[in-house]
Amino acid sequence: MDYLVHHAKKKLDSQVQSVYTAPVVTKACTPPPRLTARGAATRARIVAAAASLVYERGFAGTSLDDVMAATGTSKSQLYHYFADKDALIQQTCTRSRRGTACSGGAITS
Repeated sequence: MDYLVHHAKKKLDSQVQSVYTAPVVTKACTPPPRLTARGAATRARIVAAAASLVYERGFAGTSLDDVMAATGTSKSQLYHYFADKDALIQQTCTRSRRGTACSGGAITS
C-alpha cells in the first residue's frame, strides 16, 4: 500500500508542479480579436455609449446594465468585447478625443 501511495503522490506532485510552472498568458498580452464590420460597429457603439454615460454620471454612477440598456446589447455581447467594467472604461479613455470621460484620475469602482 505504501508503494502505491508514494507513486501516486509523486505523480500528483509533478502534475501540480507543471500547472504552476506553465507560462501564464494574460489578456493584456494577447492582441484583440479581429472583428467583422458588424462586430466593430457593435463594439464602437458600446464604447460611445459608455463614454457618454460616464461623462454624464461619472464612473461610479454608470453600471454595465446602463450601458446594455443604452446600446441594446446583451450581457454576453458586452463581455464578448470587454472583460469587465474597468476594461470598458479604459477603452473609452483611450478613444476619447477630448479626454473628458477620463477626468478624475485613476479608474476605481
